[in-house]
Amino acid sequence: MVREVVQNSLDAKFSNLAKPVIVRFTEATVERDLIRANDLEKHLCACRNKEKEDKSLTQRQTYARALGAIKSEHIRCLQIVDSGTTGLKEANWDALVSQEGSVQKSGTAPGGSYGIGKNAVLNVSDLKTVFYSTRYYAKGEGRVQKLQGKATLMAHENPENGEQLQHIGFYRKTESQEPIIGTDIPDFFRLDEQGTGVFIMGFSPRTEDWVNEVTCAVIENFFYAIHHKHLVVEISAQGSESVTVTHETLEQMFAGRIPKSNSYHYYKAIRDTDPISTSEIGDIGSLKVFLTIGTGPKHMAHVNRNGMLITDSRAQRTNPLAPRGSSLWPDYAVVIVPASDDGDKWIRRMENPSHDSISSGQLFELDEQRAADGLLRKARYAIREIINKQVGVAQFGDRSNLDELAEMFPDDLNPSAPGNKELNVSLVPTRLLAPSPSKTDPNGVDVPPQPEPEPEPEPEPEPEPEPEPEPEPEPEPEPEPKPPPQPKPVPGDRQPQTATLSNCRIIPVGTREAVVAFDVEGEKDSSETVTVPLTPAGEQRVVSDQIEIIEATILNEEDQKIILENGIMSLPSTIDGRVTIRIVTRNRIDNIALKVGQ
Repeated sequence: MVREVVQNSLDAKFSNLAKPVIVRFTEATVERDLIRANDLEKHLCACRNKEKEDKSLTQRQTYARALGAIKSEHIRCLQIVDSGTTGLKEANWDALVSQEGSVQKSGTAPGGSYGIGKNAVLNVSDLKTVFYSTRYYAKGEGRVQKLQGKATLMAHENPENGEQLQHIGFYRKTESQEPIIGTDIPDFFRLDEQGTGVFIMGFSPRTEDWVNEVTCAVIENFFYAIHHKHLVVEISAQGSESVTVTHETLEQMFAGRIPKSNSYHYYKAIRDTDPISTSEIGDIGSLKVFLTIGTGPKHMAHVNRNGMLITDSRAQRTNPLAPRGSSLWPDYAVVIVPASDDGDKWIRRMENPSHDSISSGQLFELDEQRAADGLLRKARYAIREIINKQVGVAQFGDRSNLDELAEMFPDDLNPSAPGNKELNVSLVPTRLLAPSPSKTDPNGVDVPPQPEPEPEPEPEPEPEPEPEPEPEPEPEPEPEPKPPPQPKPVPGDRQPQTATLSNCRIIPVGTREAVVAFDVEGEKDSSETVTVPLTPAGEQRVVSDQIEIIEATILNEEDQKIILENGIMSLPSTIDGRVTIRIVTRNRIDNIALKVGQ
């Protein structure tokens, strides 16, 4: 109900007015005679009699509650009145009051429906009766004021003559079918400013704390419009102080009422970050992408240009702009808003009647659906690329100082000292040999292994002291068995490649947990395994500092298993494609740089 009535007000915003739209929810009571309660009661009794005949209807007790409400001396009412809007002119009035299932909106970006959605107000009316009032100015007519009451019941027999009546009845003072005009409108329904009023008779909230429910619904669904000063909402229960939601009170409202709401993270994204725009994408145009990294529900919210949250579903069938999340992405919150009215109109054509999902299936022509799917796919890819880039910057930064190398420079050459440049970090792909893992840089990115074997002969002098006693030929054969245990090949003696590793990423997610990801090109017929040890980065560290892995799980290859032996991972060399592994280590890894390889 809140979504429908507030969206209608935003859709009808007066374009020449710089002030925000104001929507007031006010509880009141009305005298029975003012709404001709005695006449309405007769029709409710007829509906109740028909309800008794149908057991499926009896269980709902709809008209039993209605008769209980209308017998009260004072009828409970919820007034929803807006200002700063165009009012209900001509066709808009007919679509809302007189016609069923009609869509007729004004404004630059119409997207709601005065058809199905307008019945949302009946959900909180025991009497199923609503009065509509409007005030506007028309050229040649001056100020125009209208009032019409409307009861939506069930088809039933006229209690006076037995005539079969339809399910809708209208309130009027005379036999005329026209609405009540001008000075004939009772003061209770008359508006003081240009706009529209909805008066829900027999107001029946599902909880006594309805003010809090309305407040939460407003800030969860319209945080964008409120933050940008396009909307102010006032809510007041009878005999209580009113609650006012503005851009100044929005933060306090979220923190005090629903701090764990997804919308709170979306609100902080639009409040704290500047939007990143996509390129022009056909009829969609450009999209504004608000993004926070490191906090959030890992959802993407689509908000229309009027400032209402449409959907933040992860399912692309109801939120086709939502990119598929990557296991490497940390917590995030994304808000997408069309940059132009034309793009907003194009997307809003695909909203369902309740305006909480988007689907090309809402379009009529098959060719149009296919074209829309293609554009939505391009938009989704563009959004994903923005998130990927921002995640990379958040994790590694555009530039990083390599603390591991600090001891190698004198103090006057400290990279962070004034006048000295920071060290750039670049990503370098490499190839991984089956028997020997490649070296990696401090960011966990593989580098070519060919130069690395050069320092490896250094351990070979160790057996030389044994051959020193030349007179004894026996010790000389002893060094020969040592090459087989050596894990690394002799320079120039390259062994056959059984797998290719590239684009390695290591992202710590806890004190003893990390996600390791890399691309692998495997060999289908190979029976060997690829060892993937995890070691600290930096030349000052030794092999004995190797990180012991106690648990490893492949996240995206359910049919593949990891072999753990002595704290080192081994993978089948037949694995092909992107591999993402979550690891748990015995020692802490959150305070050191890591690499894959010795």
